[in-house]
Amino acid sequence: MRATGSGRDALTHLAGTQPLCICLFITRAARAGISTASSASPPISSLPVTLRQSVVEIRQLLVWLRGQGATKFGLLGSSYGGWLAALLASLEPDLHFLALLAPLVNLGHALYEGPTSWTIRNQLARAGLDRALVDSHAHLSSPLCAPPAGRIAERTLIVAGLFDHIVRLADLAVLHESWPGSELLTVPQAHFGYAMIPQAVTWLCTRGLLTPGHP
Repeated sequence: MRATGSGRDALTHLAGTQPLCICLFITRAARAGISTASSASPPISSLPVTLRQSVVEIRQLLVWLRGQGATKFGLLGSSYGGWLAALLASLEPDLHFLALLAPLVNLGHALYEGPTSWTIRNQLARAGLDRALVDSHAHLSSPLCAPPAGRIAERTLIVAGLFDHIVRLADLAVLHESWPGSELLTVPQAHFGYAMIPQAVTWLCTRGLLTPGHP
């Protein structure tokens, strides 16, 4: 996660009345010359530790922000970031809103059938890890098995891409059904695109969860 601006400006925003939106995305760290040893990229064996550590550190960030005077938090996450946001929602009952953009909820499909997972599939095959083993552990980390705390589902938007072959609409429909009160929105894009974020922000503003023109 990256923050810009002066510390004084940041604290001014945190002390305001507007909800603080924390955006969670994967960045191409390797292209920037940054080690990917602790990111969600090969080797796949690091993913469980990375996932747990990401949840821990974002919760630590929320504790720090509360100490600075922030009282409302919203999470907007895409893909892996959506996976994290959904897991955080099972632990943080006072989130103001949740926007899940193509969140990973079916890891077995993404790894073994996803069109971008050839390298990962080869690593799994060399390690002797088949899909049955991965699926048998899915309940430990899938948002489908981690219901949201409190009533955050009533302030949750799930966005699915109509042409997404990594995170399928069918899987997100199951997530929507398992989170009563959530809303499912479909957009005409694949997994990577630019249509989801504007529509998610519009949805949040329309429902009064974000105010246009505020950070």
